[in-house]
Amino acid sequence: MPTGNMADSTVSVVIPAFRVTAYIAQALDSVIAQTHPADEIVVINDGCPDTAALEAVLAPYRDRMVYRVQPNRGPAAARNAGIQAARGELIAFLDADDYWAPEFLARQTQYLRQHPDVDLVYTDAIFFSEAGRQLGTLMQMAPSTGEPNLQSLLDGTCTVATTTVMARRARLLAAGLFDEEIGNYSEDFDLWLRVAHSGGRIAYQREPLVHHRVHSNSLTAQRLQLPRGALRVLDKARASLQLAPAERAALERRHALIRADILAEEAKHLLLAGDYAGARGRMKEAVVARPTFKRRIAALGLRLAPALARQVLERRGGRAPNSAGRAL
Repeated sequence: MPTGNMADSTVSVVIPAFRVTAYIAQALDSVIAQTHPADEIVVINDGCPDTAALEAVLAPYRDRMVYRVQPNRGPAAARNAGIQAARGELIAFLDADDYWAPEFLARQTQYLRQHPDVDLVYTDAIFFSEAGRQLGTLMQMAPSTGEPNLQSLLDGTCTVATTTVMARRARLLAAGLFDEEIGNYSEDFDLWLRVAHSGGRIAYQREPLVHHRVHSNSLTAQRLQLPRGALRVLDKARASLQLAPAERAALERRHALIRADILAEEAKHLLLAGDYAGARGRMKEAVVARPTFKRRIAALGLRLAPALARQVLERRGGRAPNSAGRAL
């Protein structure tokens, strides 16, 4: 749905802000340092409990941004408010606790200029810890393979991270923006499905142009909430979207995989809490849903030596595998 002359298209950066006072200056500095300047920065204060402190940090940037305050309604509502306030033909999303490489806007804008039939382009992201240690990239953990269309989004062979996205504002509006009722987890996944379903073309670049912070307050730290959110999105898509047979089959496969991951993760939580019977039950369900070798071994351990299995898990720090429902 390209409109106008791409060479002259304006770019609005949308940044939702909630409990990010310690990080948002780095995010804004990364926008200001872009080799292709943003035409507009829109910051939405989504009911921050520390608004006074946030606004003190924002004070040096206020003449460079559009600033709006609203009651806390979650990231979907904050991003929607930013899109609606924006004047740019192109929207780039940045989470306030992440930051961009200096070439992010230049590379994304250039791609859309060269591909006027594409409505949304995303790129790779580097995950890093609070201590600054690199933890790998999005496309190492969830490689994008082939064309990002409705089927590949449903089956997880393409994963879109919001903070890596630049999209045409007109296409986001046509798709209905973020669903504010679906909850704070995977609402972005829901929108990308609707963009693809409504005829929007999606593409990706493999350059890691985004730095994504992983910390205890970030949404990606919630190992159970994210896959549960993905299940809600898939349930909604199953009920509301007209899907081709291959797309519906992809949805059902992904749904089964995520449900199995949730059951296995719940088994670990129950095991750490000392509920051996509950852990055995959940792991048995996980094996039925997705009978992997590791889960069979885990189920055997829970049946024969649950106390030992708990000790092993505690020594590993209760770590869980990345869920099939993971999102940014």
